[in-house]
Amino acid sequence: MSRSLIGEKVIHKNLGEGSIISWSLPYFQVYYEKQQKQIKHNYPDAFRDFLKFTDPELQSEADALLGAKQEAEEQRLLNEEAAKQRALEQALAAARPARKRKSK
Repeated sequence: MSRSLIGEKVIHKNLGEGSIISWSLPYFQVYYEKQQKQIKHNYPDAFRDFLKFTDPELQSEADALLGAKQEAEEQRLLNEEAAKQRALEQALAAARPARKRKSK
């Protein structure tokens, strides 16, 4: 985020509308006036399930970050699984007894 988001409106799934009152990545605080509560959220994770910006442009930015974060996590898991598979194959190869050639 290149601009200040303090004062931007968000809508929480359960708490309703709130305003961002502080921003220090990766965290931000929202004040929900109806409940008179301040709640600390994680950016952009909070926008995955229960928060939405009222500004569509800001929501698009949050969605793009969430998508990139998801792709990076999926790639990390694939790389981790491939490394485990290579280690298993190496361990199996090392555990196999060496074959002796038959002499004629």
